[in-house]
Amino acid sequence: MAWNLLNRAYKENGIVPVLGAGVSARSGLPEWTELLRRVGEHCGTEGAALVTAACQEGFSLPAVAAMLRVRCPEGQDFTELVRRELYRKLPDEIRKAERKTARSVAAKVACVQEQNLTLRAVAALCAIATGKRPPFTEENPRFKSNPLIHAVVTFNVDAVLRAYVAARYDTALVRSVERASKEPMKGRINLYYMHGFLRYDHGAGKAGREGADKLVLAEQEYFDFFNNPTGMFNYTFLNLLRERVCVFIGASMKDDNIRRLLHYSTKERVRAFEEENVTPVSARARAIRHFAVLKHYDLKVMDAAVEASLKALGTRVLWVDAFDEIPTRLGEMYKTAGSDWRAVHDARPPE
Repeated sequence: MAWNLLNRAYKENGIVPVLGAGVSARSGLPEWTELLRRVGEHCGTEGAALVTAACQEGFSLPAVAAMLRVRCPEGQDFTELVRRELYRKLPDEIRKAERKTARSVAAKVACVQEQNLTLRAVAALCAIATGKRPPFTEENPRFKSNPLIHAVVTFNVDAVLRAYVAARYDTALVRSVERASKEPMKGRINLYYMHGFLRYDHGAGKAGREGADKLVLAEQEYFDFFNNPTGMFNYTFLNLLRERVCVFIGASMKDDNIRRLLHYSTKERVRAFEEENVTPVSARARAIRHFAVLKHYDLKVMDAAVEASLKALGTRVLWVDAFDEIPTRLGEMYKTAGSDWRAVHDARPPE
C-alpha cells in the first residue's frame, strides 16, 4: 500500500530523495561507527577501543567524535584525518576515474554497478534519456535531469554519488550545494550536502570546490548546526519537508535531529489543517506525506512500533525484506511517469 502511495506521489508531483549512510556503504565507504573507529586508530592510545567502549556505554556518535577531536595529535588536522579514513578503502576504479579517460570512466561505472545497486538506482532517478541520436553534445545531450526529482538531500559527506552521476551520464545533472554561495543552475538538480562535503580528487581541500569547513561530525558542530534555524541547510530542509514529498533511502531513521525536524514540520501542517476546521484526526492523517525505506526487523512488534512512531512524524514506512529490493522498487516508481527506466539504469558510459 505505501509503495503504491509513493508511486502516485512521484507521478503526480515528484519527490526529494534524502540519503543516509546506507547509500554509500557498498562503495567501500564506512558507516559512521566504523569511520570513528578508523579515526580513533590515530587519536591517542587505544583510540579505536575508546570508540567501542563509548558506544557500548551509550554515548552518542557525535559525542564520541568530540572525544576523538580533542585527542587528535598535535599538528594533525582532524578534518583531513576524517577525509583520509573515509576514503581509505575506496576502490581504485572509482578513485582513478577523475582522470576522465574513457577507460577510467567505464571502470568507475562498472565498479558501482556491480557493487552498489542502491547508489546506482538513486543516480538513475536523476536522469531521463532524451532519445536523441549521436553525436551527443551539450546542445544534443543523451540525458537530461529528471524534472520529478526536485532536489537530493544527503547526510553523507562523500563525493561518490556526485562523481558517479557525472561519469555515468557524461553530463552535469546535479549541482553540489555545500554552502550558501552556491546558486541553482538551470538544468541541474541541487544536491544538498547537509553535513559538509569532502572530495577525494583534485578538488579536495579547495574551499570553492567542497565543504570541508562545513563538516558536522562532533557534538559541538551538531549543537551549532541545529541551533541555527535560519541557517541555509536547516531552512532548506524544513522548506523541502513542507513543500515536497521526501523519500529517505539508506537512513536508519534513528537520528534524533532528523526526527526532530520531521516533528516540527508535521506539527506545523497539523496545526494549519486544524485552522481550516479540519478535525484533529483528519488533520493528523493528511499531515503524513513522507516515506522511509526500511528493512523488516526480526520482531514484528518492532515493525509495528517503528511504523507507528514514524507515522506520528508524518512519514510512512516502505518495508523491504532485503535492501537489494530497492532498485526494483525505485524502477517501478520511475516508470509510472512514462520514462524508460532501463535506458538510464542500464546505460553505458560514453565510449
